[in-house]
Amino acid sequence: MNAAPTASGRRILILPPNWLGDAVMAQPAMRAIALHHRHDHLAVHGRPWLHDLLPYLDLGHCTFEETLPAADRAYLFPNSLGSAWRAWRGGCRERVGFAGQWRRPLLTHPLPQRIDQIHGHHRHYFLDMPAQLGIEAPTAEVRLAMPEGAEARGTALMRRHGLEPGHTVCIAPGAQFGGAKRYPAEAYARIVQRLSAARWHILVLGT
Repeated sequence: MNAAPTASGRRILILPPNWLGDAVMAQPAMRAIALHHRHDHLAVHGRPWLHDLLPYLDLGHCTFEETLPAADRAYLFPNSLGSAWRAWRGGCRERVGFAGQWRRPLLTHPLPQRIDQIHGHHRHYFLDMPAQLGIEAPTAEVRLAMPEGAEARGTALMRRHGLEPGHTVCIAPGAQFGGAKRYPAEAYARIVQRLSAARWHILVLGT
């Protein structure tokens, strides 16, 4: 059964994960929290790129805050001691997060880490935070939103660079923290060569 949505107009803060891929994997969990707090004042705070990502996360009326605001409740997806310390110092009255990293005393709602991050999917790891609070997610799948005009702007940009949007394959060969998360460059090269020989256009994503 879904937990009843709050209706108090409280200030709710979400601190998403610090990395882009993890923030996307946390989207189902953050959306569950946003729906639960749909009658409250909801904000996210984190890395500057969150400002650009937020419209795609489908978090309703949620706004981006450059500086960490005081809040009645903060949901801390980063597992670091620093995130809990900043939320405590910033005046967040309730601080929800997974215990660990010596930060349990700084959390008002320390949650056990029940999902193994090594063998379990990151989506389910993040979803376990609202689940432990009785907040049910409408879906466990990542479902991003398309802001108005974004598709048209993307199509125009691709065509300016000679790409046909309906016949383009996007690849993201990079990853942070070494080769453990990256396929070998030689394998990517072979795949791209085959796609190109089949007359597909290639768009490389990433930083």
